Amino acid sequence: MSELSFNITYRETDDGTEVVVDDLKGFYNALLDFIVRGVYDGFETRTFCKFIDKDGNEYKSEIEESNLDRTLERCLDYFERNDEFEKCITVKKIINERLQWI
Repeated sequence: MSELSFNITYRETDDGTEVVVDDLKGFYNALLDFIVRGVYDGFETRTFCKFIDKDGNEYKSEIEESNLDRTLERCLDYFERNDEFEKCITVKKIINERLQWI
């Protein structure tokens, strides 16, 4: 499987510089797919994707097991805000299954 890549831009805010993923919908859809495959089939790699800025600099994004619950919560928040309720159900199912494993 080839490595996914997403373009990022930088936006100045009152709090400093914010990094923005240009294709946020594609990012969260791919992230959920990566997590679903990893949870049910085993993670082949921790590397999810790379981000590329306008200067061509590349940054790898890894999903750590210790941060998976936090990542799932962020996915859930994104899908709820965008009314993608079928994906919300998938995320909640994974969260509930992980709680049973503890």
